Amino acid sequence: MDRINDFSKSFSSPSTPSGQQFFITFNDNSSNNSNSIPKNNVPNNDVPKNNVQTPPMIKVNAPFSSTSSTTISVRRIKTPGQNNVIRKQETVSGTQTTHFRKSTHRLELVSSRMRRQQQQQLQQQQLQQLQQQQKQQQLQQQQQQQQHHQLQQQLQQQQLQQLHQHQMQQQLQQQQLQHQLQQQLQQQHQQQKQQQQQQQQQKLQQQQQKQMTSISQQSVVPKKLYEEFDPKKADLVLLKYTKEMLKKYIEEEPSGILRNGECTWSETEPYIREVHFPKFRKYLNDRGIQAQDIIISKCLKDLHISRRDLWNKKQRKLRELRSKEQFDNAEAQSPRSDGYVPFKRK
Repeated sequence: MDRINDFSKSFSSPSTPSGQQFFITFNDNSSNNSNSIPKNNVPNNDVPKNNVQTPPMIKVNAPFSSTSSTTISVRRIKTPGQNNVIRKQETVSGTQTTHFRKSTHRLELVSSRMRRQQQQQLQQQQLQQLQQQQKQQQLQQQQQQQQHHQLQQQLQQQQLQQLHQHQMQQQLQQQQLQHQLQQQLQQQHQQQKQQQQQQQQQKLQQQQQKQMTSISQQSVVPKKLYEEFDPKKADLVLLKYTKEMLKKYIEEEPSGILRNGECTWSETEPYIREVHFPKFRKYLNDRGIQAQDIIISKCLKDLHISRRDLWNKKQRKLRELRSKEQFDNAEAQSPRSDGYVPFKRK
């Protein structure tokens, strides 16, 4: 529903020369706060009078004219959903009006409430725009952060992959190096074994050759060299010392034939002459003892004799023990006619 406010503006002026000033009085007549005054200046008693405000007087320069009267009515139309629209209607009455400029422009009356509403709307729009801008900025920042985070993650993944690949390559290289080193060590170990075996074989061959050469270089010992021994001419001290060295030789080079004395001299003489005689002579030479062959053969012969005597004594004791046991275990029988006394085992 339209709401209409009438504003009446009246002014009168006497005929004066050109350039005379007129005072125009504007009366604001609202529906709630002021009385409406019609053109004939008769007050409306139906409308209550309260809070009548007199606007200020405005000085204007009017052209030369006769007595005139102008009434301007202004409507304020307000429809739902639209801004206030003020329409101006102007009626001119009087005689000989000259050089009067009609107001052809459109007047708009905006109340303080509307201003506040408009300001609030503007503020709300500005706030909305700011909020939208902030949201857009936040979205952009979030997108940038996400992109940056994704890029960082990609870079980290790439770096991790590169590190993993590098580590794998290093591990493979280390494994290959270790395998190569193991192979080299095995080869070296095998080579060392082969070299040691070759050296041992060479040493054995050299020793055998030395022994053969030493045997060939040595003079052949006569069979009965010990019979030529003369105690008056021989060195008895050296003979005694050689016998002691022969005992040590037997301990280091065990020989059952020399120790037991079970065999006779005729049985052991070839073996002693071919084996122990050169060994014992070399044994003495290694220890810096230079003994004659006669002394060496004499020592070997005396050793065999002493061991043979011990063996014979042991056998004699054993026979005596056996005969005694047999005699103890036997019982005497009645003598025979020829005087023989037989025995019988118990």
